[in-house]
Amino acid sequence: MNETPVLIVGGGPVGLALALGLARQNVHSTLFEAKSEIDPHSRALGIAPRTLEIFRGWDIYDRFVSEGEFLNRVRAWIAHRSRPAFEIDLSVLKKITAADGILILPQNRTERLLLEYVKAAGQTEVLLGHRVKHIQQDSEGACVEVQNSGGETKSYRGRYLVGCDGAHSVVRGELGWELEGKTYPTRILLADVRIQDERDQLPWPVFAPDVSGVLAGLRYEPRNWRLISTLNPGESEQAVLEASSIDRKVVQLLGEGSHEQLWSSVFHIHCRTLLLTRSMHCVLDKDRFREDRSKRHRPPTIWTDKCPTIRIENLRLSAHHRAVAPPWAQGQLQAGATGPTGSGIAGTQETKAPSPLGPQERSTLAGGAAEPGLELGPHLRSDRTGSDFADPDLNG
Repeated sequence: MNETPVLIVGGGPVGLALALGLARQNVHSTLFEAKSEIDPHSRALGIAPRTLEIFRGWDIYDRFVSEGEFLNRVRAWIAHRSRPAFEIDLSVLKKITAADGILILPQNRTERLLLEYVKAAGQTEVLLGHRVKHIQQDSEGACVEVQNSGGETKSYRGRYLVGCDGAHSVVRGELGWELEGKTYPTRILLADVRIQDERDQLPWPVFAPDVSGVLAGLRYEPRNWRLISTLNPGESEQAVLEASSIDRKVVQLLGEGSHEQLWSSVFHIHCRTLLLTRSMHCVLDKDRFREDRSKRHRPPTIWTDKCPTIRIENLRLSAHHRAVAPPWAQGQLQAGATGPTGSGIAGTQETKAPSPLGPQERSTLAGGAAEPGLELGPHLRSDRTGSDFADPDLNG
């Protein structure tokens, strides 16, 4: 059986960022991604300041900025008008961050860059075209059955398993966890088009006047534009995805002329969450709990609060197995308490299983000079004076 300290399910931005963060701490991992290659479509377009700060700490910031377009001042325009409608100055963020703006970079290029750095670090076995089919846990770790693109099934074992596999997470399904929350009535069309004439030099972001709802466009790389449009209540998704419908929106925003349609999708906005993010040796990354998904589209998978960025928060791969309640509940819940969704979460504040390490081992591994705040990934830290990664399988 193949063994590695950390198994990562999902090779999107979050899974790749986790692998890179672990690699920087000399922690080996194996990453499984069902797709055989990086998705060619743009999908999420923005990387926000917190992620850029992390990239700076990883010495990859300059490369990412050189590949995209960094904006610290945004002028919004109304289509076919000569003056901007308003301006947003993001440079005020200098008071709190060295990354005082947002980076426009398509998700497929973000993933490609992260994958390049992960491979260069030499600590991660990246298995594209490998789909996790089943998960098992015991007192020593987690085991996954994985099927490759040829139909062959193999088993892999790890001290920890982290699910970064999206709205239809296999990890979450195997753990029997359900997302709770609601779906908003708003539906949004995203469409990418290629413009190869003088309209490609128009200012952006641009908004169409006199429309019901919102119709906007932005240029995310030379010749490639993203259209964003809300759907009217009685409008069918099939109708707005038709080429003729997208053609009309291009004309409304950019004027008459030829263009090539690259990709389009309609998605629904959900607000869903999980009360638990940890079950013994399995962890689910918190980014995926803000689920904005549809059958055909995975919109921005990178978040910070409500801004686009990579986020893995409160992941503590501790030698003590904990089921951790959400931040609002920390230190407040009693047995039988009720969370904001109204569901009882008795016993979820802290559930410990015996540590796989004895007292002497924990003392030895935690000894030595303190190195607080070693960054393993976005909001994922190791404190050498505590039990995070106090594990020979991870740090040996």
